[in-house]
Amino acid sequence: GIHPGGFGFILLPNPNLVPETSRTLEAGVNLSFDGTLRDGDRFRAKANYFHNDLSDYIDAVYRPCGVGGAACPFGDYQYENISDAELFGFEVEALYDFNDGFLQASYTHVTGNNKTDDIPLTTVYPHKFVGTAGLRFLDNSLVVGARWTSLAAQKRVPDDSPTSEAYDLFDVFATYEHNRYFSTAVSLKNITDEQYIPYRQTEDIPSAGFQALLSAQVKLGG
Repeated sequence: GIHPGGFGFILLPNPNLVPETSRTLEAGVNLSFDGTLRDGDRFRAKANYFHNDLSDYIDAVYRPCGVGGAACPFGDYQYENISDAELFGFEVEALYDFNDGFLQASYTHVTGNNKTDDIPLTTVYPHKFVGTAGLRFLDNSLVVGARWTSLAAQKRVPDDSPTSEAYDLFDVFATYEHNRYFSTAVSLKNITDEQYIPYRQTEDIPSAGFQALLSAQVKLGG
């Protein structure tokens, strides 16, 4: 049927899918230091590398409009088994907390190959960086911060598959803990009103721009 959410491409069924299997090589390192720059601060970091050899990998195969009878105007997707595939990449995270505030960053870099047909995999999303900084006030009851999310372009796709451009999103947020049972938060997302189209969205309509969100949380008992 038609993909929900207003996107016009068709999702085709595939009753012949079989489970995928994988052999994984993974290696990583964790770092933990206290009192590095000032009393009471802490630094945490970890890095992880992985390589997956996959059999019968389930990948989304895209057919543009008019190719193989694909529906118009946006084409269709069908999940199919790839007999031989690989995924490899690395993830890095770091946190520095100095009581009055914190700095946090993460980066993910993944590459996927369809080794059967010697083409890239479709379901590998762009490389992603997220950086967050925050300050604490009023005995740590109030936290004010900002977040930067950066998505790389995704051009490494099979022929005729949709690509995506790089984009950056900037958010600001604040949370206030009134007491142990009640807290409120405000979040201003995409404050630059960036118009962007996420990877694998085949319809040429930008995602939501600036958004303002207000929330409250209540804890019962305990």
